[in-house]
Amino acid sequence: MVKKLIFLLYFATSPLFSEVNLLKNGNFENGFEDIGFAYASIRTAHAKIEDGEHGKHLTYYLSAKSTIALNFSEVYVGTEGIYEVSFWAKSSKPAKFKLSGMANGLYSVYFRHLTDFNITSEWQKYTYSFNLKDHRIKEKGKIKGFAEWLPLRFEKIEEVATNIYIADVKLVCKSEDNVVEPISAKLDVQNSAKKSVRIFNKNAKIKISAKIKNTGVDLREQPVTFELVNADRKLIKQLHRTIFIPNGNSELSLRTRTPKLNGTYTIILKVGEKKIGDFDFAVTPKVRAPKGSLPIDIGYNGLLSNCQYDAPTEYEIKFLADSGIAYLRSWDPAPFAWKSVEPEENKYCFNITDKYVEYSLKHGLEVLPVLGGMFFEYPARVKNHPHMQADWLRKKSEIVPTIKCFQERGRKALKFQMQDWERMITTIATRYKGKIKQYEIMNEPNSVWQDFTTYLPYLKRANEILKSIDQENRVIGFSTSSDYGADINGFLATLLPMGAGKYSDAVSFHSYASLFEDSPKPADKLIDNFKTFLKRNEVVQPLWHSELFYLNPKSRLGGGDHKNGPVFHAGYLIRRYVLDSANGIEASILLTAGQVCKTIKPVKCTNFANNGGNLPNVCNGGDIYIPNEKYIASAVFAQKLQNTDFAKKHVLKDKMLCYEYKSRNSDKCVGIIFALNAYMQNLTQDKNYPKTKVIDPINRTKKNLGKLPEGTLVSDYLGNRLSSSSNEFVLPITPIPIYITTDTSEVLQKILVKLK
Repeated sequence: MVKKLIFLLYFATSPLFSEVNLLKNGNFENGFEDIGFAYASIRTAHAKIEDGEHGKHLTYYLSAKSTIALNFSEVYVGTEGIYEVSFWAKSSKPAKFKLSGMANGLYSVYFRHLTDFNITSEWQKYTYSFNLKDHRIKEKGKIKGFAEWLPLRFEKIEEVATNIYIADVKLVCKSEDNVVEPISAKLDVQNSAKKSVRIFNKNAKIKISAKIKNTGVDLREQPVTFELVNADRKLIKQLHRTIFIPNGNSELSLRTRTPKLNGTYTIILKVGEKKIGDFDFAVTPKVRAPKGSLPIDIGYNGLLSNCQYDAPTEYEIKFLADSGIAYLRSWDPAPFAWKSVEPEENKYCFNITDKYVEYSLKHGLEVLPVLGGMFFEYPARVKNHPHMQADWLRKKSEIVPTIKCFQERGRKALKFQMQDWERMITTIATRYKGKIKQYEIMNEPNSVWQDFTTYLPYLKRANEILKSIDQENRVIGFSTSSDYGADINGFLATLLPMGAGKYSDAVSFHSYASLFEDSPKPADKLIDNFKTFLKRNEVVQPLWHSELFYLNPKSRLGGGDHKNGPVFHAGYLIRRYVLDSANGIEASILLTAGQVCKTIKPVKCTNFANNGGNLPNVCNGGDIYIPNEKYIASAVFAQKLQNTDFAKKHVLKDKMLCYEYKSRNSDKCVGIIFALNAYMQNLTQDKNYPKTKVIDPINRTKKNLGKLPEGTLVSDYLGNRLSSSSNEFVLPITPIPIYITTDTSEVLQKILVKLK
């Protein structure tokens, strides 16, 4: 039920603008709406609306001595400006008509004669322009006239009996001085006296302020609508009012509550049917989940700022931390990219990285720098690529072959000198000793060097240097990937027998070709292969999943499609977190930070470019990030699974799976259940808010779980409670996870028995 919203202040709309018909229903599409007759009714005027060569036209009868006048609805104008009246008309007998305007004074209505028209018996277009200055009047020392309102009146001024036909009547502002910008508004939403925010709790009290600019003519009463819609543009709440609207800058405020469901929403302000402003926001939990508090540590890659030239803001770090992540991985192009920290040989710049580390630590996040990045040599036509290295390093490096996929694109690889590598790592690790506790050694080296063994000496020296500076430093090695067809397994199979496992504390991978359990190359089987390689080579190390930007299961057999892959239902992110945690992965750092929110505008901030200057530059910052469903899904995952551990994988009938998690502090448990072999088909290509629908190729029916035990809570991937119209709960067939929270593991088992 829509709750009543309270208006606190007046607000302004704006002028109607050039070439737009100011008359309501001037084409008679809405019948007799907003038109009328003086000294007669529709019946006595024998009036009717008919279709003709000029669209719909009005026909009515005038006797020889008739005083009937046709009136059009009021139009609010100003004290200045040139306006044009135009219409098509004919008369059964030629007749002269008068066009008048009426001005509303304080005590009476003033008529102003505008012009006369000789209407012929053939359809013709008639036009007349007039200047409002010529029709001013003064009453009690104040200028009146058309500044208040302007009904147009057509009257016959000859004693001739005739039928009059009139069509397409328009009133248009033609004055360039009076043609102004369209109606514009800025909506602000607050849940306190502080600045506006984009994240709200469920059912929170908020104040909506609409600051609207009207630089045109005066308006008075106008219909105003506030609409609250969700990501699917489904109407949640609506408020209609017809209110007083003055000229100039003014404000409308109302108080209401946010929706009771997590999700992304938009508040839309309309004047008439025209949208003049909106405000996007999200209802989501704010969750902090430090390292070790979840069954798997989660994180994002990169930041929202352009850290190649601009320092991140504390706001954006806090924004990301509130979604329940533990890690921020920094890779190409910045802020720990080699070319960013050492733009010139042996000359370092840490303005950006210092801020990045400072804000991350302040908000409880772990920083995972990728040392080195990638080492491609690009064709001459490529002038600026994120993976490019600094000119000084490229000039000193040896050119060697890259893998076949990139050879075909004209790329080669760089093999740089060891002393440069050693100097860079020593400088970074010394500066951030005790602040950064883990480092990943390069990004996807198996997709750069054709000869996999090229990587080994660099990994070995990085390990030796990092451990010598701080024995607590953890080395995350290999970063092996299947993106672009790179050999994710062959890299480990080559290096582990050579003893490479001695030089890392964890093995990282990027599972682009193996997304889920039901992918053509199952992801859990890939992880089993890694474990087999490690065991065979007597390497006891955890696995880290440090990148997986694409989670669309229908893109290039599993995620590597750089056009469609980034567009996926947010629930697939949870699918991957769950799969990784169930298979013993220590950290799952998948999406780029930019994939979990929408950035609405840049703001000015300080330039920390490598020349050390402080020039103003455009970057991200301030209150400009709107969570999307991927952000909310991560926050809900952290909220649901805080202080739990993976317990068991339940294989159910009809290709259903359930992963069970048990609380560390109580008997409570959480089951995460979904259907294999179904998928979410994309209906749009919107990365932030994709429209999808469930496709189930094997046409399974919904599962009736009966009456759920008391205390059982079922919720969707956004944390919103799912219920049934009856006492029995019907489980949908969907590839998107559903949370089932129960008081004990035994209760969950009783529910799952019905699915086995």
